[in-house]
Amino acid sequence: MMPVLATLRPLLPAAAISCLFVCYGTQAQTVDPLTAAILDMQGTRLASHQAATPQNAVQEIKLKQQLILQKNGQFRSVSDSLWPGNIRFQFLSTGNKDGMAVLDLLQWRQGLEITRGDASEARKAYADFLFLVPAFLQQQASNLQPVPLPGDTSGKYEQVNFSDAAGRPASQHGHRT
Repeated sequence: MMPVLATLRPLLPAAAISCLFVCYGTQAQTVDPLTAAILDMQGTRLASHQAATPQNAVQEIKLKQQLILQKNGQFRSVSDSLWPGNIRFQFLSTGNKDGMAVLDLLQWRQGLEITRGDASEARKAYADFLFLVPAFLQQQASNLQPVPLPGDTSGKYEQVNFSDAAGRPASQHGHRT
């Protein structure tokens, strides 16, 4: 994961946010920092088999996403991407403890709703989003287990293994604070 740019305002004093694509800018706003976070992210994705000519192996796809994440398990994500040929896609993913749905806001497909997921799928999506807000991730994690890192004699880095909000094994790496 790549650290976000300096324009990021921390959600909580100890929080840092990373994004999963090449970031040009990320902004974070707080709704109520104890219960929710709003992330506005933008950047590019490198997509294979989308280039206009065979000489180009990949094409840069412009991406924007807004995520509202609440500690009670509710989430709302709106993504917007611009593909070659000026083709735009916009999706809304929304969920809570009971389930989730993904909607095609521009109705490229038949109908508006693309998928609907049960409570288990919603928990997995929520757990994945938590990695974008490390302070929330640590609060929702269970079975925390620090792991010594080989060769890190200075103690600058740390790894913690845990179970995420969906009960899956996960780990987080970072600078020791």
